Amino acid sequence: MSAGAKVRFALRASFATLSGALALIGIVGVSVLLPGPAFGQVNDRDAAVNAAFQTFRGALEAHSRGDFPTALRIAESSLHQIERAVGPDHPVSAPVLANIGELNRLLGNVDLAEKQLQHALALGEHAPPALGSAAQWLALMSLSALYYQRGVAKPESYGVDFIAAEQASLKVLAMMKKAGDPDHKLPAVYSTLSSIKASQGDHAAAKRYLELADSLRTSRGSSGVRGDSGLEALKQAGFDRDRLSLLANRAVFSVEAGDLVGAKRLFEEAVRFGREKTPNHLNLAFTLLEYARALKGVHDTAGAVARLDEALTILERNMGVVLTTGSETQRGVYLAQLEKFTDAALSLHAFLAPNDPKAAELAYRATLQRKGRSVDASVHATELLKRHASPEDQRLLVSLADSRSRLASAMASGVSEAKLRADLDALERELATRSSAFRADEAPFDLAKIRAAIPEGSAIVEYVSFSPFDEATVDANDGLHYTAFVLTREGPVRAFHLGEEKEIESLVTAFRGAVAAPTRTDWPVLGANLRKRILDPLFGDRPPKRVLVAPDGAITLVSFAALPGTSTTTWAQATSLSYLTSGRDVLRLGAIEPLR
Repeated sequence: MSAGAKVRFALRASFATLSGALALIGIVGVSVLLPGPAFGQVNDRDAAVNAAFQTFRGALEAHSRGDFPTALRIAESSLHQIERAVGPDHPVSAPVLANIGELNRLLGNVDLAEKQLQHALALGEHAPPALGSAAQWLALMSLSALYYQRGVAKPESYGVDFIAAEQASLKVLAMMKKAGDPDHKLPAVYSTLSSIKASQGDHAAAKRYLELADSLRTSRGSSGVRGDSGLEALKQAGFDRDRLSLLANRAVFSVEAGDLVGAKRLFEEAVRFGREKTPNHLNLAFTLLEYARALKGVHDTAGAVARLDEALTILERNMGVVLTTGSETQRGVYLAQLEKFTDAALSLHAFLAPNDPKAAELAYRATLQRKGRSVDASVHATELLKRHASPEDQRLLVSLADSRSRLASAMASGVSEAKLRADLDALERELATRSSAFRADEAPFDLAKIRAAIPEGSAIVEYVSFSPFDEATVDANDGLHYTAFVLTREGPVRAFHLGEEKEIESLVTAFRGAVAAPTRTDWPVLGANLRKRILDPLFGDRPPKRVLVAPDGAITLVSFAALPGTSTTTWAQATSLSYLTSGRDVLRLGAIEPLR
């Protein structure tokens, strides 16, 4: 198989990932439209409606910082104001109702969102022209997104939802062409159609739409929004994110076509643009992920490691803000996105570079990000600090929450973040000096600090399950795989690919069943089989004095103390055992409870 063919095979699932992200950018990025005054404001009714639209600005601001529940609450309040002025189901309420439907879609209330969007679409037909077109455009784009995502989630629908998504987008396309596209919305529509056609397997049509979107973006150079500086900044930020995704998707198409030279050029252009315009946005991380996959396909391990490392840095840069200020839904979405990057890093080490120390360290860093931050999302240590903090600590924690909220808003709106990040850093440093528990919880993933916290003669053993990220090297039916990491005070990270989860799970089940049955005598043999699979590759018959185990998946059910050793003793008699949720816990153990 040629190098180009190998990359195309490896990236066959890649486009679905990036095109899915592009669909969110193309549709969700323009989800909250600010309607203009409904009437001429010549009587109390007109004044009340126009006041409701001004109230709606609060929904726009909340949406810009990712606070969808607040945006929905304000939008619903605006709708109630309109209904009190002109009665229910009045056409003038169409754009606000469309926004409410889109916000419900973002919050996962899909059935309600679909009903609201369909109703807004019908009301828009009878609304004043400016309001009607805004309502219909948003309702159709949101319905397209809803059907597209439903199609991705339910492949058994045999493409029915993709067809509905395409029909909605084509209606928008016709509207925009007829209106002359004064607000420069056509590129977003073409981007969405490109995503839909790619998901249907029609890559030729997807490429045509993508080229149309890119051509329009290039020729226009900006969002086209003028007159409202706040709205202009929001739209320009969305425009830049769209442009980045268009460049990245063009690169993916070049890979599909076997044009690896052209793909590299486009990826480099996309990365340069992203670093300049959207340096902290998830879209740049996704672009770097796709670039790494392409480099991995031609066995450029060093290049793939470098791109994934940069992507993980972007994720880590924003993770503290998202996990401490975002809603539960937002945290879940962010962690789900993080899992893709973890799988990519683990697959790079396991299947392409098992003996590369940089690939091993990258894979462990990604593992610590996923496991450690998942714990942070569930039980944040600053909550513990609040219960025991002094009045001054409480004041600083309130300031920290406010600073993070303002930074999150700036990240979403494209406003300069430098001063906000500096203020946030200063607050975190002050709190870090006042609380060792806070310092351990907020510290970025620094392997040097984790190594320093490991007691002499001890080793962290970190297990992680992952989904293979390269169908060219692994049977798609294999399911999850396991990797184990060993970290000591000195020396490189050592990583061991342990194989398929189903095989290890079978060994775990057999051993636990034997231990639980008092009459069975085969537990030593079954335990030895399990030990040989999950421990012997790491240490052979010479484990360190102490092992700090951070299990994952089925391995969390294993009693390591009960495993037989390589002689007549149990494994626990040969070493001292402690359990962690992730290797990062040694920072907290050192700060809160000394290791014994």
